Amino acid sequence: MGCHHGKNAIKEDIMGTITDDRSPTATPYWTQSLLTDQQKELIYGTWRNMSDDLVTNGMRVFQYIFMRRPDVKNLFSFRELDWEQLPNDTSFRMHASHFMQAIAAAVDNLDDLDTKLTPLLLALGEQHSQTTGFGVQYFELFTQCLILVWEERLGDKFTPEARAAWEKMFVFILMTLREGYTRRHGHEADPMVNGYNGRINEQTVK
Repeated sequence: MGCHHGKNAIKEDIMGTITDDRSPTATPYWTQSLLTDQQKELIYGTWRNMSDDLVTNGMRVFQYIFMRRPDVKNLFSFRELDWEQLPNDTSFRMHASHFMQAIAAAVDNLDDLDTKLTPLLLALGEQHSQTTGFGVQYFELFTQCLILVWEERLGDKFTPEARAAWEKMFVFILMTLREGYTRRHGHEADPMVNGYNGRINEQTVK
């Protein structure tokens, strides 16, 4: 997700530099039956509307994040910029693009999440755990704001069925990131992972 703060900054190109040496069997338990074929088709169909402008849509996600939690902006190199300056900032646009590329990777690998996407997300969660000031609760904030942007951009195409499919995908991403984060800290199993129910908590993260 591209935080940049202090010596433990997240690597800029999250799609090209993250590796993971875990056994391929060390994956969250819900991935085997995550999405039905119908839900996959709904994701593919609506993603075509979202992927035509990854940068703009990614910037919108970050704008929602900063509106809900202004303190999150302090984790980034562009933290001193005001709202009007952000869309023209190269670093901000890059982070927005990389963030949406992670979603694109999920869509591209709906049939092979365990081996293709899970190692990436676990490693990314671990890296975020080393970023000064980044709390595990921020992962849920990101997924909440994704839903807001999807609603905004898709309009009537974001049907209840499409929403349910995307929520499952976002929860998969959220849970896997949290799993990587908590493993890095040596925590016990995350209760949010054990209580997975396929829905995103729409309450603002405190």
